[in-house]
Amino acid sequence: MIRCIIADDHDVTRVGIRTVIERLTNDIKIVGEANNGNDFLTVAEKIPAHVYIVDIKMPGLNGIEAIRLLIKRNPEAKVLILSMFNDADFIERALDAGALGYVLKDTATREIATAIRQVHKGGRYYSNRLADSIGDILTNGNNSNTSKINSLSARELEVLKLIADGLKNQEIASTLTVSPDTIHTHKRNIMKKLNIEKTNELVIFAHEQFNIQENRQ
Repeated sequence: MIRCIIADDHDVTRVGIRTVIERLTNDIKIVGEANNGNDFLTVAEKIPAHVYIVDIKMPGLNGIEAIRLLIKRNPEAKVLILSMFNDADFIERALDAGALGYVLKDTATREIATAIRQVHKGGRYYSNRLADSIGDILTNGNNSNTSKINSLSARELEVLKLIADGLKNQEIASTLTVSPDTIHTHKRNIMKKLNIEKTNELVIFAHEQFNIQENRQ
């Protein structure tokens, strides 16, 4: 059972996430809640959890500072951001603080269970609509590969991210709700655009690109 704590100052959001989890999963459980950053840290200290689902904008201590303090106290903590903000600045600040995933509130009901499971495994998960913003973050500081990354479509960038997370074709297809054949086609197109001939070289390239984020943390 994946134990989760959720911190959000909107009661409707917390109730909605809990309802989705209870109705659609049998392997995830919300074991604690908080409506501000300070209470979240208190709850997290008292109740053991595997994944922490945290909003960014909360009264008192905001979500980014809260998870920064959480991870300082518990370096193994796995955090999934749940936010209405989809611009690169907020995403980068959240990743720099130590978050492993970032889900937009208006798509959370469709993605939350998948995101929780991925983060629980130590992988990364971002809402599909964040591909362009993630691309901006990745290419900052790695100008030698900027043109290559920019040549990828939003969907191709999502596939590349999941390759970096260690997912196989079937797992990527399941995450993106498409067929394995579609993923095979995306990988072939990515390799062509990046001028990469072998699959293992693609995996290495993906890891190098996404390690830019991890090295900042």
